[in-house]
Amino acid sequence: SGHAFFYTPGRGFCFPTKALKISSALPYTQTLVAMRNRALVTGANALSITGWEEKDGITTFTGHFFDCHSKKGL
Repeated sequence: SGHAFFYTPGRGFCFPTKALKISSALPYTQTLVAMRNRALVTGANALSITGWEEKDGITTFTGHFFDCHSKKGL
């Protein structure tokens, strides 16, 4: 579902800053931590994920980074 991706910027408190597609052979948790760390390095404070796929031990998805000025509505 793309609910979080479409909902986050639509509230008026969050603005998209970057989208990054990642492919990783790391375990699930380490892959998410790696994406979160990349978001933090860019100054983003919120993250939505779309296009999640797992095949042959490789996880691929797109992380959408946001700058949110308020947690209201998240």
